[in-house]
Amino acid sequence: MKFIVTMFVMLAACLEPLFAQSTALNAKDIELSWTVAEYRYKNKNEARCVVDLKNKGQVPMPATGWKIYFNISSVRNLDTADKALTVKHINGDLFCMQPGKNFAQIDPGKSMITQVITGAQKNQSDLPEGFYIVFDNKPSKGFAIKVNNILEVEHTQDEIKLAEKIFQQNKLSKNLPLSALPPVLPTPLKYAWLKGTFSLSQSVSIAGKNVFGAEADYLSAELKGLLTPSAATKAAGKTKSIVLNKKPDMAPEAYELVVTPDRITISASNSAGIFHGMQSLKMLLPPASWSKKQKTINVPCVSITDAPRFSHRAFMMDVARNFQQKSYILKVIDLLALYKFNVLHMHLNDDEGWRLQIPGLPELTTVGSTRGHSIDERDRLLPSYGSGPDATNAAGTGYYTREDFVDILRYAKTRHIMVIPEIETPGHARAAIKSMTSRYHRLMKEGNKLEAEKYL
Repeated sequence: MKFIVTMFVMLAACLEPLFAQSTALNAKDIELSWTVAEYRYKNKNEARCVVDLKNKGQVPMPATGWKIYFNISSVRNLDTADKALTVKHINGDLFCMQPGKNFAQIDPGKSMITQVITGAQKNQSDLPEGFYIVFDNKPSKGFAIKVNNILEVEHTQDEIKLAEKIFQQNKLSKNLPLSALPPVLPTPLKYAWLKGTFSLSQSVSIAGKNVFGAEADYLSAELKGLLTPSAATKAAGKTKSIVLNKKPDMAPEAYELVVTPDRITISASNSAGIFHGMQSLKMLLPPASWSKKQKTINVPCVSITDAPRFSHRAFMMDVARNFQQKSYILKVIDLLALYKFNVLHMHLNDDEGWRLQIPGLPELTTVGSTRGHSIDERDRLLPSYGSGPDATNAAGTGYYTREDFVDILRYAKTRHIMVIPEIETPGHARAAIKSMTSRYHRLMKEGNKLEAEKYL
């Protein structure tokens, strides 16, 4: 008898986890619908939204023991006396909804509806993102849930009339003939179309490497991707050629580009001007040139004289809030060069992320460059901008190693673009603060109090 009782106890112990698992709520069974019912609630720049929480599983959704997190600019309960589902601000754009005193469990196949007030919800980009649920018995883990965002906006008569007016105006727009368009963008100071075309092929040489060697190598590499086989860099001879000509009296970054049937001449006083002339030459090539390699490309004959109106032509890129891989940065640099920008301003840190490796301060990137659900932010920052519970989200997590950033600087320099790395402080420095707090705890644990407090 004792043996039978012992076996029964052992069997029950084995089955307990399986039973608990079968009766536990699965995050995949939760579905949330967020509907914008009124986008100008009480004629204010606020929206009334309906939140429909559905249980599509086989077990009840309990009245306690969970929280749903999400990112939005602002949100609050419609009625402060509503104790069913309460909204709480966590940090920045991170909020959570949790069951209140009057919340009853949601049975399988049933739903619970509540209403909230948010900031403007007029466009898809205004809607909340990054919903995930956290169970009290697993506080360090977040599980993404399915969400349906529904934008049901009834526009005012004035808005409808304005939209109709703009629509009618746009109907009057007509495509300009090719002859009416400028040959390159931005529109040059002066240009004139000439007769004929220049046949760009493998036999075309590039002259001027003794003066503009780096630019000649750049152009040769660009042509290599277009022609079969590639153009060679050598002195000008009797064959057709591209000539890089130094003209000392021209203003910095100014250039002249003249395309005739026999020769392409790019003139400038410095290498930046020569490079800008090359970008204009690239713009003259037919679009089909970039789809696959060709034996010959016909370049229209033209005379262009151009110089920048502004000496500082910059593009600011915020990689702190939404990270971008190095490969994408290099692609952006190519596009900036094509449109003759000369500055890339990189916003490398903010409350939501630190993106540059600093030797000696590893927490800046191990903690400050990682976003995901966290209890105390010792290992990562809280989610923002819909980055969700997992640190695998590419927009929320990532940083540039020292080698990455050197590559970016060199790539930009070759294209005559200066990179301005921005380290923002003292404001918007939460990522750095949380990183240094994590560093403090690590070094205190190691018994190094002096070093721990150094950057705290």
